[in-house]
Amino acid sequence: MSRHIPNVITLLNLFVGIWVSVSVINHDPTLAGWLLVLALGLDFSDGMAARLLHVVSPIGKELDSLADVISFGLTPGILMADLIASAQGMSFPAQALSLSPFAWAWAGGVITVFSALRLALFNLDERQQEVFFGVPTPGNTALMMSLWLIVQLHPGSAVATLLQSLPFLLGLTALLCWLLVAEIRLVALKFKTFGWAENWYRYAMIGIGLSSMALFQYRAVPILFVGYLIASAVERYFVRKKDPSV
Repeated sequence: MSRHIPNVITLLNLFVGIWVSVSVINHDPTLAGWLLVLALGLDFSDGMAARLLHVVSPIGKELDSLADVISFGLTPGILMADLIASAQGMSFPAQALSLSPFAWAWAGGVITVFSALRLALFNLDERQQEVFFGVPTPGNTALMMSLWLIVQLHPGSAVATLLQSLPFLLGLTALLCWLLVAEIRLVALKFKTFGWAENWYRYAMIGIGLSSMALFQYRAVPILFVGYLIASAVERYFVRKKDPSV
């Protein structure tokens, strides 16, 4: 039975991911936010369970990507589509997904397309066992959920005002699509062992992330996202000093 546990966790992630998207469409920010937290936890747990149980399953790898396409591919596309619709003063999804040439909400779907492409590239890239190349789809989804929650729960804030700009949202869409598939080396929070020496920076990043979330909740995510990119650039600098071929 133990060999099935990671796959069950993965399928639970997929199931929860469906309802994250439904909650966004229903404009229920509280439920959508907590369901995404659950999906992120399940996504982290399936790989951890596989390593702890010493389970290697080809179907598990395929299921993981399929689940992520829903939880962390479809969801950010819907989130961006809703933000764009709001910026245009359109209801989502009815008006926003009309055939009007002025309905730009369709552009949100491009994030879903690039998320699927990123997952396919990940499956074929042997380099991504200990590092990432391109922003991982869960991180991208967490950022999008944070921005959406800010608009939903703090509509008068400076960030929410910026997110009501259609040109900004379209530019952000293009940037995130590029980051998903860019040849940028990023730190991966994957634990093969739990020793401090080889994982101290992972523990540090998790500690900073959890502390920031405890203090500022979802509003901390955009800052953590940028910090993650900067920390990865610093890590790459020191790695290249030791090995210029990296």
